Amino acid sequence: MFDTSDQNQTTRGAALSRDQGDPAVARRPLEDALAQARRAGDRRAEADALYALGEGGGDLAHALASLEQALAIRRQIGEREGEARAYARLGSAHARLGLYRRARQSLEHAVATARAEGDAAALSSCLERLARVFVELGEHHAAAALLAEACDLIAPGSPAAARLWITHGRLALAEARPCAARESLARAVQLHRAADLPALPAALAWLGAAALDTGDVAEARARTREAADLLEEHGPCDEHPPQEVWWQRYRALTAGAGTTGACEGEIDDAWACLRRAHDATLAAVASLSDESLRRSYLSKVTVNSAINAEYVRQVARRSAGGMLDTAETPEGVVPESDQIRGVLRRVLDASLTMGELRELDALLAFVIDQAIELTGAERGFLALADDDGQARHAALRGFGDGELRSHGDISQTVVGAVAQSRQPVLLQDALTDEGLALAGDDIELHLRSILCVPLSSRGRLVGMLYADARSVSGRFDQRDVDVLAIFASQAASAIENARLYQETVRANHELERLARTLEQRVARRTAELEQANGALSLARDAAEAASKAKSIFLANMSHELRTPLNAIIGFSDILRARLADRLNEKEMRFVENIHSSGEHLLGLVNDILDLSKIEAGRMELEPTDFDLPGAIDNALTLVRERAGRRGI
Repeated sequence: MFDTSDQNQTTRGAALSRDQGDPAVARRPLEDALAQARRAGDRRAEADALYALGEGGGDLAHALASLEQALAIRRQIGEREGEARAYARLGSAHARLGLYRRARQSLEHAVATARAEGDAAALSSCLERLARVFVELGEHHAAAALLAEACDLIAPGSPAAARLWITHGRLALAEARPCAARESLARAVQLHRAADLPALPAALAWLGAAALDTGDVAEARARTREAADLLEEHGPCDEHPPQEVWWQRYRALTAGAGTTGACEGEIDDAWACLRRAHDATLAAVASLSDESLRRSYLSKVTVNSAINAEYVRQVARRSAGGMLDTAETPEGVVPESDQIRGVLRRVLDASLTMGELRELDALLAFVIDQAIELTGAERGFLALADDDGQARHAALRGFGDGELRSHGDISQTVVGAVAQSRQPVLLQDALTDEGLALAGDDIELHLRSILCVPLSSRGRLVGMLYADARSVSGRFDQRDVDVLAIFASQAASAIENARLYQETVRANHELERLARTLEQRVARRTAELEQANGALSLARDAAEAASKAKSIFLANMSHELRTPLNAIIGFSDILRARLADRLNEKEMRFVENIHSSGEHLLGLVNDILDLSKIEAGRMELEPTDFDLPGAIDNALTLVRERAGRRGI
């Protein structure tokens, strides 16, 4: 069984070595602890060791990988404890490398987890880190809201509030409110002094920057000098890289130099501070084992980009036109083969993630983010090819509104060339003959390196991936072309699959809609038939009722008719039998007519009843002999009198 007490002791020893400035020595016991946890199959101890490796100094690329693995293990084993802290550390690592969008995602997870856990201290820390990222992204309103919420969670004068006031000050500087920034940063310095916090040099340096923006050069120089002295004495802290202090010191020393006539000593001091800032930046770059992360660190972190550009400018001035080649490999960089393996591993991880994305917009955003991270570009876009071959911008990073629509933009020319040739384009310098040929008279002189690759799937052009960099240290090379081409092939397949998936979803929705329509039509027709059947049933019932009423009527009427008819027939028969000798011939004929008419009427009544029986299906035929002349004579009796009156 793995002994967690041993691991805790190992972690403490590693932290001590890291604090003493030896990250390599600090990593070794942690790597041993990680191997021991894996052999024992202790997933929680493995996650703890990976997290400790991620917290260590040195290579931020390794720290990122360790933190991502630790977080994945914690989620697999269902351990929620410490998840907010892990997300926060991961987001901070992304932010230190200039990967602000990924930092935002990780820190938003950290904030949500801390809220769910009800940990006010962790929540305030996560809110402050996320606010710093929003400041870098230019989303100042969101940053202010986060800082306000964080301030409500902690005591205003506590050490935990010190870091909040630094971020308050940086936000005010970004919003061009130097007086408010100076007030917030002065409060941050006061809290850092009272609690003897390691970020005091950074707080002083940013206070100097705020003083400089208000025009108080003397205050700026005094604060940045104190910051530099403290940095020399105590060393940097994890949250604020040392180049921040040296850069603000350089800005304070060079402020007003063109108008106040700075002495040679001040110029030398300023140059020394700029060199210290540049050296600290390169030292951090040298510790990174990932080439694309090195470029991102140099070009996307605001202070690093400013230091690099100013250093190149000053070197060019001091050497009368000479140029410093900052692209040469710094000492301590890992072998190229290890870099390639690391990049290919990241491409594979990205491919697996792309295979899981089904929403096209989310996939396109992920593709351009990964392309920029893999190449270390400053900006880029993904253009999808329409059926007519025209490019349509689907995902943008780093471009302003309408910038891509400007006439003569070189990016559009490069994308058009890639769409035509379906071959990658690499411009090492936008001022080369190839760049001039592509861009014509409207070339963007500030662009140093341009890379564009096609997205092709099954022989069909899906789109183009474009990336560029402006800093001298951000040039692309053939390895970037190869890596981005591999990534582009995977991305093209993922985009086609996402499109196919969405088309399938749309087709299914259409089938479901048609099925619902058919069901509605069938239901409507069924209702109509049921309504017609109901009407027929009512008509049948009415007919049956009428037939029954008729039968009842006939039955009643036959009884009422038969009674007087029987009397008529009976009395006429008596007259015929008893008074035959008293009646003359004419009277006798009248009696005979009365008698025969009565019998005929009785026969009609019986016939009507027989018809009713026939309609009811109860009539039985009885074949018998009858007197045909008598039947005819009876029939004539009914019409003889009327016919006689009319002479028929």
